[in-house]
Amino acid sequence: MDLYLARVEALGSRWGEFAVRDWFWQRLPGCERPAQFVATLGLGFEGANLDHGLRFEQLFERAGDAESAALVRLVTDEERSHVAFARLWLERFSGECSAQTFTDNLVAPLSPLVMRGPVIDREARRRATMPEALIDAIEQYRA
Repeated sequence: MDLYLARVEALGSRWGEFAVRDWFWQRLPGCERPAQFVATLGLGFEGANLDHGLRFEQLFERAGDAESAALVRLVTDEERSHVAFARLWLERFSGECSAQTFTDNLVAPLSPLVMRGPVIDREARRRATMPEALIDAIEQYRA
Protein backbone atom coordinates (compact mmCIF):
# COMPACT_ATOMS: atom_id res chain seq x y z
CA MET A 1 0.00 0.00 0.00
CA ASP A 2 2.88 2.34 0.80
CA LEU A 3 4.25 1.82 -2.71
CA TYR A 4 0.87 2.62 -4.27
CA LEU A 5 0.51 5.68 -2.07
CA ALA A 6 3.98 6.94 -3.03
CA ARG A 7 3.19 6.42 -6.71
CA VAL A 8 -0.15 8.26 -6.48
CA GLU A 9 1.62 11.16 -4.75
CA ALA A 10 4.43 11.16 -7.34
CA LEU A 11 1.73 11.55 -10.00
CA GLY A 12 0.36 14.61 -8.20
CA SER A 13 -2.59 13.23 -6.24
CA ARG A 14 -3.29 12.47 -2.59
CA TRP A 15 -4.71 9.54 -0.63
CA GLY A 16 -8.48 9.92 -0.35
CA GLU A 17 -8.80 12.06 -3.45
CA PHE A 18 -10.47 9.24 -5.38
CA ALA A 19 -13.50 7.22 -4.34
CA VAL A 20 -12.72 3.59 -3.60
CA ARG A 21 -15.34 0.88 -3.65
CA ASP A 22 -15.48 -1.49 -0.69
CA TRP A 23 -17.44 -4.13 -2.61
CA PHE A 24 -14.61 -6.61 -2.14
CA TRP A 25 -14.36 -6.10 1.63
CA GLN A 26 -18.13 -6.29 2.11
CA ARG A 27 -18.11 -9.93 0.95
CA LEU A 28 -15.59 -11.31 3.44
CA PRO A 29 -17.69 -11.00 6.63
CA GLY A 30 -19.98 -13.63 5.08
CA CYS A 31 -17.24 -16.25 5.48
CA GLU A 32 -18.35 -18.59 8.23
CA ARG A 33 -15.61 -21.22 7.81
CA PRO A 34 -11.88 -20.98 7.12
CA ALA A 35 -12.34 -22.81 3.80
CA GLN A 36 -14.74 -20.09 2.68
CA PHE A 37 -12.22 -17.40 3.56
CA VAL A 38 -9.32 -18.94 1.62
CA ALA A 39 -11.55 -19.79 -1.36
CA THR A 40 -13.14 -16.34 -1.51
CA LEU A 41 -10.17 -14.14 -0.70
CA GLY A 42 -7.10 -16.15 -1.68
CA LEU A 43 -8.17 -18.22 -4.66
CA GLY A 44 -11.02 -15.96 -5.71
CA PHE A 45 -10.21 -12.27 -5.35
CA GLU A 46 -6.42 -12.61 -5.23
CA GLY A 47 -6.52 -15.14 -8.06
CA ALA A 48 -8.47 -12.61 -10.13
CA ASN A 49 -5.82 -10.03 -9.29
CA LEU A 50 -3.35 -12.16 -11.23
CA ASP A 51 -5.49 -11.57 -14.32
CA HIS A 52 -6.17 -7.90 -13.58
CA GLY A 53 -2.51 -7.26 -12.77
CA LEU A 54 -1.40 -8.30 -16.23
CA ARG A 55 -4.11 -6.14 -17.80
CA PHE A 56 -3.21 -3.03 -15.79
CA GLU A 57 0.51 -3.57 -16.32
CA GLN A 58 -0.09 -3.61 -20.08
CA LEU A 59 -2.31 -0.53 -19.91
CA PHE A 60 0.35 1.43 -18.01
CA GLU A 61 3.02 0.31 -20.48
CA ARG A 62 0.88 1.43 -23.43
CA ALA A 63 0.36 4.78 -21.69
CA GLY A 64 4.13 5.16 -21.36
CA ASP A 65 4.15 4.83 -17.55
CA ALA A 66 6.86 2.21 -17.01
CA GLU A 67 7.13 3.01 -13.29
CA SER A 68 3.46 2.27 -12.60
CA ALA A 69 3.65 -0.84 -14.80
CA ALA A 70 6.61 -2.08 -12.73
CA LEU A 71 4.72 -1.41 -9.49
CA VAL A 72 1.69 -3.38 -10.68
CA ARG A 73 4.01 -6.21 -11.76
CA LEU A 74 5.61 -6.27 -8.28
CA VAL A 75 2.25 -6.41 -6.53
CA THR A 76 0.98 -9.08 -8.93
CA ASP A 77 4.08 -11.17 -8.28
CA GLU A 78 3.38 -10.94 -4.54
CA GLU A 79 -0.21 -12.10 -5.13
CA ARG A 80 1.09 -15.45 -6.42
CA SER A 81 2.23 -16.45 -2.93
CA HIS A 82 -1.17 -15.47 -1.51
CA VAL A 83 -2.94 -17.67 -4.07
CA ALA A 84 -0.55 -20.55 -3.38
CA PHE A 85 -1.20 -20.17 0.36
CA ALA A 86 -4.96 -20.27 -0.24
CA ARG A 87 -4.68 -23.37 -2.45
CA LEU A 88 -2.69 -25.17 0.22
CA TRP A 89 -5.15 -24.27 2.97
CA LEU A 90 -8.27 -25.04 0.92
CA GLU A 91 -6.80 -28.52 0.43
CA ARG A 92 -6.11 -28.84 4.15
CA PHE A 93 -9.56 -27.60 5.16
CA SER A 94 -11.54 -29.45 2.48
CA GLY A 95 -9.38 -32.36 1.39
CA GLU A 96 -8.88 -31.03 -2.13
CA CYS A 97 -8.65 -27.94 -4.28
CA SER A 98 -11.06 -28.79 -7.07
CA ALA A 99 -13.39 -26.56 -9.04
CA GLN A 100 -16.32 -27.94 -7.05
CA THR A 101 -14.64 -27.37 -3.69
CA PHE A 102 -13.69 -23.84 -4.72
CA THR A 103 -17.21 -23.01 -5.95
CA ASP A 104 -18.89 -24.62 -2.93
CA ASN A 105 -16.81 -22.46 -0.59
CA LEU A 106 -17.41 -19.09 -2.23
CA VAL A 107 -19.56 -16.76 -0.15
CA ALA A 108 -23.02 -16.37 -1.68
CA PRO A 109 -23.89 -14.84 -4.08
CA LEU A 110 -20.34 -14.96 -5.48
CA SER A 111 -19.44 -17.35 -8.27
CA PRO A 112 -16.31 -18.08 -10.32
CA LEU A 113 -17.66 -15.59 -12.86
CA VAL A 114 -16.44 -12.64 -10.75
CA MET A 115 -13.21 -14.36 -9.68
CA ARG A 116 -11.40 -13.62 -12.92
CA GLY A 117 -10.26 -10.86 -15.19
CA PRO A 118 -11.46 -10.32 -18.75
CA VAL A 119 -8.58 -12.57 -19.85
CA ILE A 120 -7.27 -15.39 -17.65
CA ASP A 121 -3.52 -15.18 -17.04
CA ARG A 122 -3.08 -18.93 -17.06
CA GLU A 123 0.68 -18.78 -16.60
CA ALA A 124 0.44 -16.58 -13.49
CA ARG A 125 -2.18 -18.90 -12.04
CA ARG A 126 -0.01 -21.94 -12.78
CA ARG A 127 2.98 -20.28 -11.10
CA ALA A 128 0.70 -19.71 -8.11
CA THR A 129 0.18 -23.51 -7.97
CA MET A 130 -3.48 -23.30 -8.95
CA PRO A 131 -4.55 -26.68 -10.37
CA GLU A 132 -5.01 -26.71 -14.13
CA ALA A 133 -8.55 -28.11 -13.81
CA LEU A 134 -9.50 -25.20 -11.53
CA ILE A 135 -8.05 -22.67 -13.98
CA ASP A 136 -10.08 -24.33 -16.76
CA ALA A 137 -13.25 -24.25 -14.66
CA ILE A 138 -12.86 -20.56 -13.79
CA GLU A 139 -12.19 -19.70 -17.43
CA GLN A 140 -15.14 -21.74 -18.71
CA TYR A 141 -17.65 -20.89 -15.96
CA ARG A 142 -20.95 -19.45 -17.16
CA ALA A 143 -23.71 -18.24 -14.87
